[in-house]
Order: sequence, then structure tokens, then C-alpha cells
Amino acid sequence: MLCESFSQHETGPHCLLEPPSRKTRHGVEHLHMTIAQSLTDSSAEARRRLVGGTAPMLLHPRPHPPTHWRQAKLIVTRGCWARCEFCHFSRFVPLSQGKAVPPVLGIPDAVAELQRAPAFDGVKVVTGLSFQAPLEYFTHLIQALREATGQPVQAFSAVEVDHLARRLASSAREILTEWKRQRLDRLGPGGAELLVPSVRPSLARYRISVERWLEIHRVAHSLGLRTAAGLMFDARTTAAQIIEHLNRLREVCEGLDHIELQPLESAQTALTPIRPPRLDQLLRVAAATKTLWPDLPLHIHLRSIASADAEILLADAGVDRIIETVLEVQP
Repeated sequence: MLCESFSQHETGPHCLLEPPSRKTRHGVEHLHMTIAQSLTDSSAEARRRLVGGTAPMLLHPRPHPPTHWRQAKLIVTRGCWARCEFCHFSRFVPLSQGKAVPPVLGIPDAVAELQRAPAFDGVKVVTGLSFQAPLEYFTHLIQALREATGQPVQAFSAVEVDHLARRLASSAREILTEWKRQRLDRLGPGGAELLVPSVRPSLARYRISVERWLEIHRVAHSLGLRTAAGLMFDARTTAAQIIEHLNRLREVCEGLDHIELQPLESAQTALTPIRPPRLDQLLRVAAATKTLWPDLPLHIHLRSIASADAEILLADAGVDRIIETVLEVQP
């Protein structure tokens, strides 16, 4: 079943992020051999073994590495009051290297940058929670990007929808209806970094609640908009937290376009001392996610762990696409 869940009671206390139990003697080659002992069925017992860390991670071997999804990333506002710990630019007053920057990226400037950019497969729009940008700015931006590029546009997230709805005394449905009319392709995964109420305050104290994130995605799905979900994790994230997150995503999985794995790389943020996950940790999380939803595309952001060997292993663990940013534009 597409939306079948893991049970925390069934999986036990084992850590999803622990490395393979066998000692690594031949580096990547040995790790690949360990993963290559694939599960031959998708039974509940096999899933318990996978999440508990007692089974090989591979679900189905693949002949090719994941494809690269080349995105053009537009950061259209720099001011944000949320002060999320993992964000490198969230400030109430828009600053860059100590100097004030324009409150929004001009739409003609954004279009011009995209037209000069190397080839890309889609546009991702990122914005802070700004009090200066009117709703019309975002509406016109979506329309201009679609007309200028003809490429899919993934813009904003439930976080921005909630902020605008409260700021304008409107509703999530009204805002999403207008954005759909302007041919928004899908809503981004923002706000779904880790859908675990006990952990969220340490990452994003002022982020919308888990229930509000799920509510806005349900509204989007009811309007025929697809959405993306994410999972942000680091070396400290536990099996119980991963499983709780995946079970909450199950509530909206029928309308999801894909899931993005986001290994937390905390340079230049308040979380700088935190270690990012190791490759074997990425593989186990990817395999567990793909076990739940074998037909749902699984994407991953890779920076520090990027190599041909890593891509082959990630494909074996179920990753379909590696997100590669070929252009980043900001005010």
C-alpha cells in the first residue's frame, strides 16, 4: 500500500541511522557488497528488519545511478522573522555581509538571470517571511517565471502560505487558488524538516505546527496542486524520530509529488557544531523511505558527500534524483 505506515512499537528501539553491523574493511566496495544483499520481499517483517538496522539496506538493485535534477534557485526575499536555526539568511532586517539589501528580488531581474543561466530542469523559489512583499508580487512572479522559462516552478511552502494568510486576513485556500490560476506546479517542502513536535522547537521555534503544515498540504491537494515533502536530519536523529516523521507524511502522501531528503549541513548557521550524517546513514534513511513508498520519487540534496561511488550506492538504496543547484540568485 502506498500509504502503509511503520509502527514504532513493531520496530523497537534500534537506531535507523546506525552503520552496518559488519566491520568495513574495503571502504565503499565493502559497503556496496553489504547493501547488495537486497531484501527479496516487502513484508512487514522485512520492513521491521530494515528500520531496526538488522537487514541489508537495498530494496532493488538499479543498473544506473540517479539522474541529476538541475534547479535554478531564486531567493526572492531576504528578510524573515522566523529565525530558524538551520537557515543561513533568516534575519528580521534584510542584511548581506552587514549591509542592507533590497527587500525583494525584482521580477525583471529574476527573469533576466534565468535567461542567461546554464540549462536547468526546473525553477525553485525560496522566500523568507517578509512583511514588505505584497501577495501580488508573488502572483506576478509565478506568472513571469512560467512564461519566461516554460519549466516547472516549485515555489513557496506551507510556511509562506500560512504567513500570508495571517498577514492578509485571508485563507490558505484563497492564496493557493490564486497561485494555481497562475500555473504554480507544486508547493515546496518547507516546514516539513522534521514533523516531530518534541524536536521542532530546537530547529525552528516559530515554524508552523505539524498539524498546520499537514492542513495546508491537504488544502493544496483538494485544489489539484501537487506538493513536495522533506526530511531534514543529522547524525543525532534517531530511528523513532524518523519513523514518526514518515508516519505523519503518510497522512498526505496521496498528493505528494516527491520526497526530498535534506542532510543537515550547518555551515554558517547556529547549528554549525552539529555533524552532518554519514553516507551509510543517508543510505539507511533512503532505503526506509523507499520501502514505505516504492512508487514515490525520492530526491536528495548532496553537497559534502558527492562522488560517483556515492551516487551508485544511493541509487541502490532507492534515490531517484540528486538535486543540483546550477544557479542561485538573490537580492
